[in-house]
Amino acid sequence: PRVKQLWILPVDPEGASTVKGFPSLADLMKGQPERFTIRHFEREDPALVIYTSGSTGKQKGLEISAGAVTEVIALTVPLFEIDHCRVRLSIFTMECMMSQLFLILQPVFLGQSVVYLECENPETLIDARNPGVVWQSILDHGATFIVAVPSFYRWLLDHAEGVEKEQVPLKLCI
Repeated sequence: PRVKQLWILPVDPEGASTVKGFPSLADLMKGQPERFTIRHFEREDPALVIYTSGSTGKQKGLEISAGAVTEVIALTVPLFEIDHCRVRLSIFTMECMMSQLFLILQPVFLGQSVVYLECENPETLIDARNPGVVWQSILDHGATFIVAVPSFYRWLLDHAEGVEKEQVPLKLCI
């Protein structure tokens, strides 16, 4: 009920809205100056809505306040201002809170790089038919940091054929 405006981001960012009654990003950008006007938010204003089934298994949207986002960034950025996080590898979808925190917000504040994997299967984010693509991305881009679930690390180790320990640039895996 506190959401005041909603814009649709279609596959084509310059495309029309896919939801009747709601403007698209292109509509929002029409006639806008090239430079942003800085707007200040109150700590309790909603900043993000994350979708989760949590422990109940029922989908729901959770509002995250501007103050909570600010606190998380303020608390975690100093922890990751290290060379180990210089090049991050993303294996999550952008809807995931881990992506929003560790693979979008933090790297922007720290000037670090993120390698986003293109995946064939959005359910797993891993192309099981070609597991070498993940390792090749790690090696080609010099990925030093990954945030993942434990099953991904198991999968990565199970598919490390031909990858020598000395080649692996990874320094920090959370």
